[in-house]
Amino acid sequence: MAQTLRMRQIGLGLATFIVAITFILWSPRRREYQPYSPSISTPAPASSGPSFGPDYRGQSSPANINQVTNSTLGFSKIFVIGLPERTDKRDAMTLTSSLTGFNLEWVDGVKGEAVPDKAIPFGKNRDNLPNTYLGSWRSHMNAVRRQVLSRRCNRLLTDNVPACGRIVEEDLESALIMEDDMDWDVRLQSQLETVAKGTRALLGSGSTPNSPYGDGWDLLWIGHCGEIFPEQLPENEDEPLYPKFVIKDDKTVPPLDKITGLVDFKSHPEFTRWVHVTGAPICSFAYALTRRGAQKVLFDLSVDRLDANFDNALGTFCRNGGNKKEILRGYTQNA
Repeated sequence: MAQTLRMRQIGLGLATFIVAITFILWSPRRREYQPYSPSISTPAPASSGPSFGPDYRGQSSPANINQVTNSTLGFSKIFVIGLPERTDKRDAMTLTSSLTGFNLEWVDGVKGEAVPDKAIPFGKNRDNLPNTYLGSWRSHMNAVRRQVLSRRCNRLLTDNVPACGRIVEEDLESALIMEDDMDWDVRLQSQLETVAKGTRALLGSGSTPNSPYGDGWDLLWIGHCGEIFPEQLPENEDEPLYPKFVIKDDKTVPPLDKITGLVDFKSHPEFTRWVHVTGAPICSFAYALTRRGAQKVLFDLSVDRLDANFDNALGTFCRNGGNKKEILRGYTQNA
């Protein structure tokens, strides 16, 4: 009887094992977004001196990453788009940027009704374009154009200063473009230190790249309403997971009960931030372009065509950009 019971137990165990193996092999596979290597934790507060604000000078290694704490956050210029009559927003942005420790320059926003018909991209019917759509697009194009013009003016028109005005003095390798309803954490510089480590790791940049954020990027999407991982896009359904730079235990990330977005934050450890290839961000609160990226944007979103609202068109232009150099090569900080 004991032998019969033992045989039944063995049979039951074997059956359970077969069922488990069958379930594993034949169940639909779902993508789990586990931490990716390389990963880091945010820097510990400096042992002496301020950890944020105008006097903060960074605490990263290699030392050239600390350029992100300078007066332009590691870019050549910072442009802010805003309507001239919204002096309230200009006052607030100027004050908060000075208290944080960086300088900004204003680019006048444009109202859609001020955009003439002939300035609308070819093939677009003004009757189908809301003025808010047109105004946002033209304002961003004006900011992007300032960056594109600078090198050309320096090279070709140095003897004709009035033709270029202030642009002749600019030589912008990169520019951060912000909207005037943007805000940020007071620890912005230390956040950008970890973002720079992430972009450098994903780009494979050496120890002394030209930019503290690494070499080879076109766009860095720093401020948005929400962003997904690129493998969540329908066209990437059967593609390998994209590498990510995981920033662990980042206390500048809101707790799980306060954070919202397009990522399932609750499936990851609390206070996690990522740097990854751009998927499909919403809102263009703050993004940086290299000169090459600005040229691509000016062509694709103005000279060639205009397919959607500016932020959607810019996000579409980045899709798969980490692998396809002919597309805008973008990287996003996501939290």
